Amino acid sequence: GDGQYLGFLDIVSDYKNTDAGNLANYYAGISYLNLGNNENAIKFLSNFESNDEIISSSVSKLFKEIRASSKYCWELSNLEPRFSWQIAV
Repeated sequence: GDGQYLGFLDIVSDYKNTDAGNLANYYAGISYLNLGNNENAIKFLSNFESNDEIISSSVSKLFKEIRASSKYCWELSNLEPRFSWQIAV
């Protein structure tokens, strides 16, 4: 945040067990991916949960983008099983 408004990281921390906190994980993950910080992108995207097929496929695509960097293959292979089908080669 900027001191006046909460940022995604603040929302994740303060509202972690809510829909807003869950969605903030998604947006924080995307933000970190856009900044080239794959480690934090993995961290936040793997904490995001959704039953929506469109959103889940979007997260799957983001994991595939991260996977393009071989440095992160090990981390991705250790994600929870709910993402294993999405990152299979």
